[in-house]
Amino acid sequence: METDNAGPDQLDRYEEIIQRLEEIVRLLESGKAPLGESLRLYQEAKTLSERANRLLERAEALLTQTDNHPKEVLGEF
Repeated sequence: METDNAGPDQLDRYEEIIQRLEEIVRLLESGKAPLGESLRLYQEAKTLSERANRLLERAEALLTQTDNHPKEVLGEF
């Protein structure tokens, strides 16, 4: 199972999700996909959107935590 931690590795994953969502939107807007395929694409987009939102929420929580306790989160340099 994939994790949605907001670490640096997941930032690349977020970008991949957004690119795939854009591709799905183009496919759906073209109107060329059959109904079954359109439904599958819609479900995939919904799942990807939820995953991207979780990543953003975790990133926001990390930033808030960093703002409140920078030494605990980032350590001493």
